[in-house]
Amino acid sequence: MMANHSKAPYNARNEEIHEEVTKYRIEVRLLGYAALAFAVLAFFLWPYVLGIIAIILGFVAQRKGEITLGAWSIGLAALAIVLKVFIYPIF
Repeated sequence: MMANHSKAPYNARNEEIHEEVTKYRIEVRLLGYAALAFAVLAFFLWPYVLGIIAIILGFVAQRKGEITLGAWSIGLAALAIVLKVFIYPIF
């Protein structure tokens, strides 16, 4: 007796769940890219405001699954704020 290892039969509910998960992943990835964009902009314009926004969005992106984008956003935003506080006043 052989086991049937074919794919699961088509189920409309499975398709809906797959679409919802895909949509969620896209939304979270866009959130991570938005945080990264704010972090990069913080180097050139309003480091305190954009840096804090990037840090908050980075934490949210990390909690929702975009760990790498969130971490880069947090790190770059923190660097922009530190540069503004300690380096820019010297020049």
